Amino acid sequence: LLYLGQPALAIGDPTPANIAVAVLSGLLPVASMLALSRYAKRATWRRADACDVAALVGMLQWSVTLAAAGLLPLTLWR
Repeated sequence: LLYLGQPALAIGDPTPANIAVAVLSGLLPVASMLALSRYAKRATWRRADACDVAALVGMLQWSVTLAAAGLLPLTLWR
């Protein structure tokens, strides 16, 4: 919704929409680690839980790759 209120030429400026994207993309690895810690505390697992854990581990791996390349958090105004 924040992107609807700004002109298309302002994509490269630090607008509220771009700042929100930067903050949320920076918090995504933290949220994934918290979710993995909750799965680690479970006593019983279902098949869907194993798929979720695999997806979270893959997302964390990709986050490390993006952070090493300087692309995480996603800031569109650089």
